[in-house]
Amino acid sequence: MSTTSKNTESEAIGRRLKLARSEAGYTLEQVAEIMKRARNSVWRWENGDIKIGVEDLMRLARLYSVTTSWLVGEEDVENEILAEGELALRSASKELSPSAMRSLVDTIKFLRDQQREIERDQDLGRAP
Repeated sequence: MSTTSKNTESEAIGRRLKLARSEAGYTLEQVAEIMKRARNSVWRWENGDIKIGVEDLMRLARLYSVTTSWLVGEEDVENEILAEGELALRSASKELSPSAMRSLVDTIKFLRDQQREIERDQDLGRAP
């Protein structure tokens, strides 16, 4: 593996680590304390400056409630979007009022129903 692809891979993993940490509601300092690592090490993982070890990756996946496959980018785009959506919903559930969460859930259901209608129309040969 070339240095360029290794850096690109580390940067992609780092972006997912940062997103997962942020959505899980942790600060760099909190993660460093939990992982018993220097804050700078966690920051460097997230910026792709250093490669994260397998054990640390597994621990962070558990901490953030994501899969290691998602963190390393092995899941396809659809699964990645789903994982990001799940992280966003988990984060929102901690911050939004019950009525705002209800509105969010209703919006998701509406979008799902709209997508189903579009798919039905396509199956019947009608333009969306």
